[in-house]
Amino acid sequence: FTCRATIQMEPIHTYDQAGIVLYVNDDHWIKTSVEYIPEGPSHLGAVVTSHGYSDWSTRDFSNEMIRNPLTFEMVYTDGDVEIFFEYGDGMREQLRIAHLHDVSTLRIGPYACSPDVNATGFDVTFSKWELREAST
Repeated sequence: FTCRATIQMEPIHTYDQAGIVLYVNDDHWIKTSVEYIPEGPSHLGAVVTSHGYSDWSTRDFSNEMIRNPLTFEMVYTDGDVEIFFEYGDGMREQLRIAHLHDVSTLRIGPYACSPDVNATGFDVTFSKWELREAST
């Protein structure tokens, strides 16, 4: 399947983030998002958790672009996940390729998080949510 979502956020606090999460269980999941770093640059990234161990791939993302629409895409094929993002005038880039282990039941959806427990949160809008089966 392919899943796409466009986000537009108004981050306030360090690590405010939004994107897509693909969840098998607590030991096997992937999320892709943009994470706000006020002093910049912010980060586009993907966290892959396999057998309870997480790693994180990131790339810098300009704070000048952080409040503009940003689209994430996950393409899932037999445990393999390709992750892409799109921004600006059709700029599309691959962010990561990863593998999910022990796949039984998958759950996928949008997510947003403001992890600072003393923060007031932030505004984020999800649009253009799309989930479609792969054509054969």
